[in-house]
Amino acid sequence: MRQSKFSLILLLIVTTTATLCFAARAAARANAARIGLLTPGKTYEPVLTGLREGLEKLGYKEGQNIRFLVGDSDIGTPQLVTAAAKLVEAKPDILFAVTTPAALAAKRATAIIPIVFVAVGVPIEAGLVASFASSGNNLTGISSYAASLSGKRLELLREIVPKAKRILLIASANEAISQLSARHSEEAARHRQARNHFPGRVSPARQDGFVAPDAA
Repeated sequence: MRQSKFSLILLLIVTTTATLCFAARAAARANAARIGLLTPGKTYEPVLTGLREGLEKLGYKEGQNIRFLVGDSDIGTPQLVTAAAKLVEAKPDILFAVTTPAALAAKRATAIIPIVFVAVGVPIEAGLVASFASSGNNLTGISSYAASLSGKRLELLREIVPKAKRILLIASANEAISQLSARHSEEAARHRQARNHFPGRVSPARQDGFVAPDAA
C-alpha cells in the first residue's frame, strides 16, 4: 500500500515537472526575439548563414530564444518592396537587410522597426542614412565600399591589356554605388594620366543600366 502511494506521488512529481518544463519552453519560444530577413534571392544565403552562426555563438539559438522570418525575392526591387511590407506585417523585433535595394525596401516599409543593413556600398548617397556619425532614423549598418579600389581595378586592367586604347565603363543608372565607382574610376584615370581611358556616360533612360560610350 505504501509502495503504491510512493509510486503515485513520484509519478505526480515527474508529470508536474515535465509539464512545467514544457510550459517554460513554450513560453520561451513565444517570447523569442523575431528577426526579419530580407535578401534579394539565394545569392546572399552565406551572409544569412554567418548571421545565424554568429548569433548562436552569442547564445541565441534558432527555435529556442530566437526566430527568423525570411522574406526574399529572386527577381528585383518591386518584389523586395512587397517582401519587406509582408515582413513588417509579421511584426518582427528587427529587420536585417542584405544589399542596398533590400535596405531601401525595408526603409520604405517601416520607420519604427530597427533595421540593420549589410552589403551596402554607399549608405549616405543611397539615401539610407544622414551621416556615418548619426543615421537620423531607424537604420544602422556597415558600408562595404572602398573608393581606392576603383583606381586599383583600372590599374590592373591596364596591366592585363597594356595596349588598350579605349576602355568602356559600365555602370548602373539606378544604383548610387555604381555611379560613384564610375566617378572614382575617371578620377583615377586622370590622376594616372591614362589617355587611353574612355569614360562612358550614364544613361538614365536605359533600364538595364548600360553606360553608352561617348563619341570618339
